[in-house]
Amino acid sequence: MGIIQNHRVPDDLFERLKTRLGLSGLVEIVAAIGYWTFVAATLNTFEVAAKRSLRMDFPPKGTAAVPNVVTASFPQRGPRRKLAPH
Repeated sequence: MGIIQNHRVPDDLFERLKTRLGLSGLVEIVAAIGYWTFVAATLNTFEVAAKRSLRMDFPPKGTAAVPNVVTASFPQRGPRRKLAPH
């Protein structure tokens, strides 16, 4: 069991990760996991579906550049759940 199921990690795993990544690296990976869990929960709650065509242009092999997302779109109809006005 890990951070996503329990929202915690065992002490031995924490120490191994801290040794391998350093404290700042461990903080960054935990923050990234938390952020993407938040994004997934939000998209799932409102049943937002991505269009199936997502294409990424990857940089040439051996370079450290980040991939460029070329096509990513959401359906024009919006979320499937109706939100009641306040």
